[in-house]
Amino acid sequence: MAAYGFVINYPATAKFLTSEEKRTVLSRLQADSDAIDEEQFQWSEVINALKDYKVWLYCFAFHTMSLPLYTLSLFLVSQLSAQL
Repeated sequence: MAAYGFVINYPATAKFLTSEEKRTVLSRLQADSDAIDEEQFQWSEVINALKDYKVWLYCFAFHTMSLPLYTLSLFLVSQLSAQL
């Protein structure tokens, strides 16, 4: 919750940057990516993503790999120390 007050969304709203620094950041962002493009949130895009089978395959693959990984890394140490 505290981070909400510290994270700056856009270089133009950063009070700690000078106008020259803001121009530099904007030019770097323009050259690097489309990160400065304004995009409006649309629920229709969320629905489109939920209809895409690749999203569900990614979710399945991610959880299939991360569940055993984190289960071992978090609980194996406690099981080993309990046995000692």
